Amino acid sequence: MFCPKCGADAGNAKFCPECGAPIGDKKKSAIDDVANQFSVDGDVNKPVRRKKPLLKRWWFWALIVIVVIVAIASSTGDTDSEAASTPEPITNVYANIAAIQATQANYAEVVEYVGNYLLEQGYDISESSAEWIGYSKYIDEYTVEEFQSIALGGYYSVTGVLSTGETVTGRVSMYWDEGEEPEIIDLTIETETAETPLIAYDEAKLQQCWAVYNERAETAPETTPEPTPVSTPVPDLELLDTDSYSDGYLSYVTGHIRNNTDRAYSYVQVSINLYDDEGNQVGSTLDNINNLAPGDTWYFEALILDDSATQFSVVDITGF
Repeated sequence: MFCPKCGADAGNAKFCPECGAPIGDKKKSAIDDVANQFSVDGDVNKPVRRKKPLLKRWWFWALIVIVVIVAIASSTGDTDSEAASTPEPITNVYANIAAIQATQANYAEVVEYVGNYLLEQGYDISESSAEWIGYSKYIDEYTVEEFQSIALGGYYSVTGVLSTGETVTGRVSMYWDEGEEPEIIDLTIETETAETPLIAYDEAKLQQCWAVYNERAETAPETTPEPTPVSTPVPDLELLDTDSYSDGYLSYVTGHIRNNTDRAYSYVQVSINLYDDEGNQVGSTLDNINNLAPGDTWYFEALILDDSATQFSVVDITGF
């Protein structure tokens, strides 16, 4: 055997006699190299199975396809569910009718109408209330189809107590957007032991209420009516305006306060807080007047004593 390093004939020696380099078994080394690529127990007839990358496996992509299909189906189901839960157009129209009918102003007129009728019949009503009967009352209990099947609504329900302690109940038909006159459908005075109908119950009239109500819901445009403006109550002592001025020596907060009542005020006072440029309160001031007559307007002048005051706010108006 020749030395792989210097080429000298080493015979069967394990080391080269010329250079001393180890003489290896090339065949055995080659076999060992191959064995390293196979089973760890050295069995060259049993190669180790190398795993394919995850992205190259057929079952992985099959699973991805199944997940995508399920997601699409679920999304479609949600859309169908949302579409099914959307209120029918007629529901919105019922709500529009209620927005016109179920107002405090209309309730007051219905109660007044029934009260005047009772007075004409010799009865005095001490307290009463009204309620619009329509789908808005039953929306949490019935679907539109179920509500239409019971054929109920399209009138005002009125209840009250007479000065004698008896109870009065009834129904009134009225649609305010057409300027109709109210019509009492039925009206009954009740005690613990008896009922006295002043206007007898009429099933045909009640069915007519429903027919008109349902017809309006089916034919009315789906528009939301403008809300009824709410009037702001006018205060008894109304602050009309405010201002300030300086005469070169002293400064004042001024303004006008009007007595909106039909009685005279013996004493009226306006209280004002004073602030500096940064909004810090630096003081206060006031002005008052005696004998402010009904409908009269008072021009007040409140002296400013703090030189740093540049802003003011009226915080209270009192009178007696």
